[in-house]
Amino acid sequence: MHRMCFFYTLLFCSGISALVYEVSWNRQIGLIFGHTAQCTGIVISIYFLGMSIGYWWAGKTVDQKQTPLRSYALAEIVVGAWSILIPTLLQNLHSPFFQAWGNHSSPSFRIIFRVLAVTVVILPSVVALGYSFPAFAKFIAIQKKQAQKPIIYSYALNTAGAFTGTFLSPVLIYYFGVTGINYLAAGVSIICGLSAFVVSLKIEKFSSSLSSSSSHRVEQSISPFVYWMIVLSGGSILGLEVLYTHLFSLISHNSTYNFTATLCSCLISLSLGSLIVSQIKKRTTQYFVWICAGISLAIPFSLQIFLFLTRGELFAPTNNFILYLLSYFLLNLFVVVFPITIASTILPLCWDHLSSHQGKTIGHITFINTISGAIGSGAATFFMISYFGIRSSFVFLALIYCCTSIVFFLNFYKAKRILIFSPLYIIIFCICIYLPPVDEYKHKNHEKIWHRETIYGPIDVIREKSSNNLKITQNNHYVLGSSLAEVREQRQAHIPLLLHRAPKKIAFLGIGTGMTMKGALQHKTVKHIDAIELIPEVIEAAKFFHPEKNNVFRDPRVHIIVNDARHHLYQSGNKYDVIISDLFVPWHSYTGYLYTKEHYEIANKSLEKNGLFCQWLPLYQLGENEFQMIADSFVSVFPYTSLWRGENNDEYPLMALIGSKKPLIFDPEVIEKKMGKLTARKRVKVKLKKRMISILLPRDRFLEKEYFFSLYVGEWQLKNKKLLNTDEFPRVEFSTPITQNEEKLLRNRKLREYYRKTLNRLPKF
Repeated sequence: MHRMCFFYTLLFCSGISALVYEVSWNRQIGLIFGHTAQCTGIVISIYFLGMSIGYWWAGKTVDQKQTPLRSYALAEIVVGAWSILIPTLLQNLHSPFFQAWGNHSSPSFRIIFRVLAVTVVILPSVVALGYSFPAFAKFIAIQKKQAQKPIIYSYALNTAGAFTGTFLSPVLIYYFGVTGINYLAAGVSIICGLSAFVVSLKIEKFSSSLSSSSSHRVEQSISPFVYWMIVLSGGSILGLEVLYTHLFSLISHNSTYNFTATLCSCLISLSLGSLIVSQIKKRTTQYFVWICAGISLAIPFSLQIFLFLTRGELFAPTNNFILYLLSYFLLNLFVVVFPITIASTILPLCWDHLSSHQGKTIGHITFINTISGAIGSGAATFFMISYFGIRSSFVFLALIYCCTSIVFFLNFYKAKRILIFSPLYIIIFCICIYLPPVDEYKHKNHEKIWHRETIYGPIDVIREKSSNNLKITQNNHYVLGSSLAEVREQRQAHIPLLLHRAPKKIAFLGIGTGMTMKGALQHKTVKHIDAIELIPEVIEAAKFFHPEKNNVFRDPRVHIIVNDARHHLYQSGNKYDVIISDLFVPWHSYTGYLYTKEHYEIANKSLEKNGLFCQWLPLYQLGENEFQMIADSFVSVFPYTSLWRGENNDEYPLMALIGSKKPLIFDPEVIEKKMGKLTARKRVKVKLKKRMISILLPRDRFLEKEYFFSLYVGEWQLKNKKLLNTDEFPRVEFSTPITQNEEKLLRNRKLREYYRKTLNRLPKF
């Protein structure tokens, strides 16, 4: 008994390290190739491909091994040893040779080269990870004389370990860093491998005799029904995981914690499914009829629960972060647990279809299941959401299980039962799939005039009925910009461009509504603009804000680039006079990498000698500590950093960090002359009772010299060089959600206190 507890502990720790690897590698590779959905999809596909190869290899060879525990031990040692090399190997992809090929002019060649490069780097570790579980399952089968329960317990424990690794990852990254958790997981793998190897030396003789005594068993064939269930369960479980992640992004802040909660819910459900199967005494393929019927009802039923509990509105039950996270996790688990738990019973039942050759059976079946999972994840991410939408994607998966259950019922049961079962089942199914849309904009005073489902969440253009104001929204609740904020958004271009003597070549990191870009075109010296936007649908939405024929998107000076902004600066090699970085939400997952020291170093290399980098910060989305970390990271790269307010606004304050390689010197008289050439008056249409009236907005006070210089705050000085926001320690990404939820953001009273305590005391040039 104590020996089995020891073995189960090894498998639990292996599960922890497997998920920690995935989190660490995904972040490291994203820094090289850009944090895009495509990059994430590629990493996941390579991860599952390697796992599948490991399962297949184990299925071919593990039954021939006399000591499968030693095979498991060697696999874990290989995982840990190779994983130690991975950060160094990934860093080598920054070399000129790899960058020359990785940034090839052909998009297809770039993708193929990058996929091959990443595959070569991480494949040995992932293949060994895939090999380890079938080897362990074979060992358990020998120890328990082919008993099924211990094998299913092992799978449940391995999955529970994966849940633990996922749950701990945000905390581990904050304290140990991105590559630090890679080395930590490698250490766990090596310790597990060495421990198993030492134990295997003591029980080698006993295991060999048991293995040889069972080798005469005859292998049983797998029916087509079982094969189909293996494929369906693998593809649907990971497809559902993707869909639930997007579903909950409609009501959450999309932070690392939110995504982690969804993944943890799925992993808990997987463990529950395995434990349920382990308690079933008589297992038969006829269970598949009821499992498929149950899943087909549970999927739409989970959507009903989601809509009933959330109403599609932003989830914010408390201003205590721990309670918020716990509430969010419980809500997530309550929605996810029914369909995922039922679906996760399929794989263990498929293992039970054969009573012999456990290593080969588990390796073969899990190989097919994992390949199907990779396909299902990719299909949900890049096809189903974009073409069907979230609601229809759930219904599509429910229909597949519905049809499968009917086919199985026709094969396993008599016609009389079919006549009773079919009408009742169809009625219940139709009731379950009758759902209101989950992506509708709820406010009655708004009208949705354009909508696109994207892999980054739904993008909408909304019109306010009262004022005719247009907004771009992402995930139903986050506003990317509005037409009434045109003057404010144009200022985000005016301030840095006025401070530069003669800006000619400009880069915008993020487009939003395109109004900031429009402000830049008013400066006569500007000859070229590169506008870099990650989400192509945002570009389409922004065109609604520029109905005029000669708009910014048709201006020959403007070049639209769809890419990760940081990655474009890194790989293009272009030099700019001014780079203007948009307002990126600090608590969004991976957005924190646009506020790191390394990002600012890349931007610095992309500037001309007299160039300026302008980082706009939404103070209303930052706390005092996060602002200081970003400002310190910024000034550690740009020794001459000045702070400028976007306007005198305490509710939604903006702050610009303007950095340069040389001291910022400007002539107030020259700036005043440049202001005189800018236009800031605009006609807007406003609904008044039953008719629309046109109003000419007053001239922006910003174009008065005195007001312009009143926005100057001071020169930032480095305060804490040990607490910077870096690629290795993306602290802002992890601390801002806590600050945001506990209402400690820099707005209103908090902002005024921070001005009095810190900002008003900054030195002036």
